[in-house]
Amino acid sequence: MITWLLNRGIKCDTTMRKAELFNLVTAHAPAEKVFVIDEMLKNEGHKVLRLPPYMCDLNPIELAWAQMKRHSRERNTTGDMSMKRLQELTMEAMSSVTPSDWRGFVEHTIRLEEEYWTRDGIQEEAIDRIVISVGVDFEDSSSEDSDLSEDDALAIELDNL
Repeated sequence: MITWLLNRGIKCDTTMRKAELFNLVTAHAPAEKVFVIDEMLKNEGHKVLRLPPYMCDLNPIELAWAQMKRHSRERNTTGDMSMKRLQELTMEAMSSVTPSDWRGFVEHTIRLEEEYWTRDGIQEEAIDRIVISVGVDFEDSSSEDSDLSEDDALAIELDNL
């Protein structure tokens, strides 16, 4: 913590307690994390997009990892887990992922993303319809079922969705 603070020109010394140092660090830490690789990519004209956390199905690299693990598992028939054998299997597995495989992984991910967007839109429409239906004043309705209770009218309305 002391090194971090001193590198940023923030006064501190070795006699300070960890809690004091931590307070200084948090007070001077940037509000948002800045990754060096992101800055390098931005300087080259690229836009960095982050995947949602824990959404491995939207990350094509996960499909490549799965293929590599399957490749290694299928070829490790002796159970030899020495570092040398693991390195050999890893290199073989990496070589087994072809440009065609990668294109397929990306296309699969794009299809999934489109499916998620479609489902999200369908869910929003359904929710909006339910919310609108719930907000209808059933007593003023000119429906032929106007003698129905509010609950019965709502049930019919929901069935019609």
